[in-house]
Amino acid sequence: VNQIRVANRPGAGFNRTILYFSDNTTQTITFADSGSLLTYNIAPMRKISWINISAQSVHGSFTGFIEVQVYGSKEIKESQVATNQHKGTDFLFNVSGFTPEGALLTSGSVRRFTNVTVDIRVNDQNFTQGLEKLQWYNGSLWVDLNISTKCKKTLDQTETNYSAKVIAGKVWRACYNDTNGNSKKDYFKVLLPDVGNEQLRAVSFTEINILDELNYPQIVTYNYNETLRVRVNETFGQNVITKVNLTLIFKDASTKTYTMVSGIGGNPDLWEYNYTFLTSDYVGRVNVTVQTYGASGEPLAGGYITGVRYIPTNTTTIVTTNGILKTKTNIFRYSYRDYTLTYTTDETKTDVYFRLPRYSTIVYAQMNVTGLSNPVGSQAYYPTNASVNINAGGAEWSYVGSYSTSTIVTNLTSAIQAYLATHIEDSSGFVNVPISVYSKTRGKIYLSDVSVYYTINESALFNVSLGWNNQSNVAVDAPVGLFYEYRKRTGQTPKADFTLKGYKIENGTSWCKINGTQRSIYKMENDYYCRLATSINLSTSGSGTYKTYAVLTDKSRGSPARNMFSEANVRNIALADNGGSVSAYSSWLWDYDNVIDGSISDGSSYAWASNDASPWITLLFNQSYYIKTIKFANRPGAGFNRVKLTFSDGSTKSINLSNTTGTGNTTFQTINISPHLKTSWINISSESVYGANAGFQEIEVYGTNTISQYFSTTGSVIVPYLYFNTSVFAPRLTGVLNPTSFSNVTTEVFFNDTNFTQGIEEIFWYNGSVWVALNATKRCQNVKSGTELNYSTKVINSKVWKACYNDTNDNGKVDYYKILIPSLVSQQFRVAAFTGINILDEKYYPTVQTYFVNNTLRIRANETYGQYAIQSVNVSLIFSNQTRKYQMVNNIGGKQNLWEYNYTVKLSDPLGNFTIKVTAYGGSGNVLVTDTVQDYYVNEKRELMLLNTSGYVFGTTNLFSNDNTDNTATFSGAGSDSSIRLYLPKLAYNISARLKVIGVAHTVGATTYYPANVTLNIGGGAVEWDHTGRLNHSHTTGDLGLAV
Repeated sequence: VNQIRVANRPGAGFNRTILYFSDNTTQTITFADSGSLLTYNIAPMRKISWINISAQSVHGSFTGFIEVQVYGSKEIKESQVATNQHKGTDFLFNVSGFTPEGALLTSGSVRRFTNVTVDIRVNDQNFTQGLEKLQWYNGSLWVDLNISTKCKKTLDQTETNYSAKVIAGKVWRACYNDTNGNSKKDYFKVLLPDVGNEQLRAVSFTEINILDELNYPQIVTYNYNETLRVRVNETFGQNVITKVNLTLIFKDASTKTYTMVSGIGGNPDLWEYNYTFLTSDYVGRVNVTVQTYGASGEPLAGGYITGVRYIPTNTTTIVTTNGILKTKTNIFRYSYRDYTLTYTTDETKTDVYFRLPRYSTIVYAQMNVTGLSNPVGSQAYYPTNASVNINAGGAEWSYVGSYSTSTIVTNLTSAIQAYLATHIEDSSGFVNVPISVYSKTRGKIYLSDVSVYYTINESALFNVSLGWNNQSNVAVDAPVGLFYEYRKRTGQTPKADFTLKGYKIENGTSWCKINGTQRSIYKMENDYYCRLATSINLSTSGSGTYKTYAVLTDKSRGSPARNMFSEANVRNIALADNGGSVSAYSSWLWDYDNVIDGSISDGSSYAWASNDASPWITLLFNQSYYIKTIKFANRPGAGFNRVKLTFSDGSTKSINLSNTTGTGNTTFQTINISPHLKTSWINISSESVYGANAGFQEIEVYGTNTISQYFSTTGSVIVPYLYFNTSVFAPRLTGVLNPTSFSNVTTEVFFNDTNFTQGIEEIFWYNGSVWVALNATKRCQNVKSGTELNYSTKVINSKVWKACYNDTNDNGKVDYYKILIPSLVSQQFRVAAFTGINILDEKYYPTVQTYFVNNTLRIRANETYGQYAIQSVNVSLIFSNQTRKYQMVNNIGGKQNLWEYNYTVKLSDPLGNFTIKVTAYGGSGNVLVTDTVQDYYVNEKRELMLLNTSGYVFGTTNLFSNDNTDNTATFSGAGSDSSIRLYLPKLAYNISARLKVIGVAHTVGATTYYPANVTLNIGGGAVEWDHTGRLNHSHTTGDLGLAV
């Protein structure tokens, strides 16, 4: 029995207690007043059959126990060990004498026991016949006993057939036995001359001594390509071993076994194997085991070394897209991965060093501190009151008492940072940071598992830009890979020397390429990086060569070529009622479907609340849509902060959302997606959050799958056209790329063919000054967005344009074009698929002015497109109170497509503005196209003077100096002036004057302009009237009389 466990009744248990044992010995113990099961050792161990537990004092009344447990064993298994000095396997036995008081006897005790018989039983498995020994430890050496005779008596009987040996003046007697008859000793009986505290060992195997000869006597950590040399010496039973196997057992349990070679240095008992560590070997502790074999292949002695460690030096530096270097290292100064500090005297302090960049930001720094024994003779010393200190001040780590365990010291970060801030770097940009390790007494301290992680801002060193990986044969709205290009800025040097291993890439990346060659993906901390084939060394002195590297992954994508359009049928496509759904999520406390239910409220029935620290959610749409805006309503005090949006085309966008306190529409935060993205799903991942269980009241995503290319009727040619814009964007979508960036880009043009004139549709490209018709005579054979092979071609400005058409509803009218653009920057197309007419006042063209009674207005309509489709044309004059309608005639000047009507203004026509509307009809009387012209006027000239009885003349006029009632001022460019005059008597006074100012469209090429920021000024000085912004309607000025 070696232990008793007692749970007292709380407040009513035993206090001072005597234990009475069946061998008539006693032990006094004080039990704590605790209801918990507490352990008390019985020392020395006793061989007993019962215990009596008698209280000498108690806690409280009605005392007793909740539980009593006694621990022991009837089988004594002596320890089998392999010490560092002796690698054979020994069985160790301890025999001790005790005083009646229970104290352990020593060699110097007055009271002694003499002629004590002890029986030693061993398992003879793998014993080597005839080589067994029994030895006694004399305090410094193991001494052989004489076991040449076989015991005649059974166990526990007094033996008569001992063999004897005198050692230090005392007679030691012993004998052996072979109880199972296999000719191997498995039992010894020893008559000890006297007993203090004796140690015996049975050496029954072949003995070997295994050493790491390269690093003996201290086994150190190995780097890759370093060689471990293992030597085995047959120290006992020489020449019995015929084969030795060496096995390396790595931390991941993988093993490698090799056959060792004998005869090293001409010694047949010395065996050796040299193993060079590989980069593929598993990092960590390596157990080195040896097994020896006899002539018939039977296993003999074995041994092992446990102190070998394979930890390659590893300083990994990667660079992020914003030029931040991230470095993780496992070395001290001089590339040491560990230190064994031996203290041979008391009160000793030893310094080791970290070597770190002066301008680094330490993320964390840690190491493992292990207390080891420092044997002196038979006494083992452990360090006491150990401590680790950096930058003076209080210790970063300390331990009170004898230290014989391991501790990972993690709080070194702030002390290292403070030291760096107050010390000057060397020429390489580094500072040696001392680590003072202290022990009050002799012993050993082992420093290992060092890990330091730091960053340096080198954004001034690197110029990082984005680029599209593919710039030819790209389809509009199709995703293309994005690469990050890293250039070293000319004349810049780093803040500290470094060796670049690779480039940080997004988590979840499945492949990466550097300059077009696929490279391996590695992980450092929480970052993944694309590793360079050969690391790059850059130094503060400017040495080292860095060429430009482009890093491409499958994760970073976007759509460089996009259709720009006016939105039609824009709606909340994420809403469940509109086909939206939640396809994935990180967790949920409140139902994730609440995020798209249309309710903008908080609570378990209305909002989504996550149940993890880094929540995310993916919204799936029922098809691909062009996304315009996304609206987020955070949960009050528990929403997303920093957010990363990932779209189905691989493109990403990072945004920040603010914390909210309320509910409802006012909590929405709108994120514009410009230009529009085409996507079928959006992943919304938090990088930081507000509060716990972060989530959303509602998310709304607004988009459309209808590209409504805009319809224009502007320009001097008043014909309905559908306009289409296709542009290619820089990778960050901040601007348009140069014209030569993208080639052979496929764009698709869809439209509604209502009112189209069969067989006369055409598609045009605007070359910057005129519209040029493309050749689209062939019908497309492949589906939309598919690669087309059946193009018709046309060479324009030495570039080949390809196009084809389709009629998707088979109504005989074109409603779809596919165009292969030879070189894309920002192109404009138009579809002229209607019958077109051009309506003009041919008499006064190009200036539309006011008409007076008896003036003739000659109206001409020219069928400019789809000629001869028009069968008749009506013109309507729409006055303020009536409409006059007339039939136009054609074949004017022999031109069948030119129609005309002459109208003479009548006295009965109302004064003021009137509109001309022309309607063209087809053969079946169907309306083909209409056109209108506004800003025509009927007016009369008024000029009147009256003389009163006092001789004063009163005058009024509606004429300018050119005898017209109106004038048109045309501006050729920005900031230009135009003069218009009034004609008045020199001596006139008490003048009142007003004008109506009308902004009129002015078309140059394909662009329509309106005047803006217009002013009227009379005689210099301050302006009399002004209008800020675009002027596209009429204004009446105030009284201008004073200025006149």
